[in-house]
Amino acid sequence: MQIYSPGSVLANSGNPDQEIPWQFISTRWRTVQDLKHRSNPATGDIVDSTWSLYLTDFGIQETNILGLKFHLVAQRNGRIVDQTIQLCYQNQLIGVNKVDYTTDTEGHLPLSNDTAYGGPEDVWGVSDLGSKITDPDFGIVIKFQSHPYYPHSCGLRIDQMSLTVYSE
Repeated sequence: MQIYSPGSVLANSGNPDQEIPWQFISTRWRTVQDLKHRSNPATGDIVDSTWSLYLTDFGIQETNILGLKFHLVAQRNGRIVDQTIQLCYQNQLIGVNKVDYTTDTEGHLPLSNDTAYGGPEDVWGVSDLGSKITDPDFGIVIKFQSHPYYPHSCGLRIDQMSLTVYSE
């Protein structure tokens, strides 16, 4: 088991010409560039979502992969939910989106500021992970959106991100 941090983090609105580097230290989600897609009720778009963050260049050396666990610590203010937590390779999403909108017994969508995705025997639906994981273009895409039940204008602060690689 080895823990890695991303060597490169780019924010992307979906347009490759709009990629910008992302800084972590004491930075709230909204920067001068305002990394949020605004909703437009006139067109029926009522979901605020962030740009995608592409976390790549982890410097992983292992190739016989048994599982991956992504750990995220973020201040969600009780209002920010996941939209995409998914592996990527060469800027393309691969495998399964690890977002889980499971509600509790009372129908609430629980939010945690400290979340882990995947685990020791979870390869995120990618059968040939060993051939991709050492490439600097391998990584994880994360994207967030407003809580589906409670409107707000809260920001998101990311405190920590890491990827644990389980290998033989």
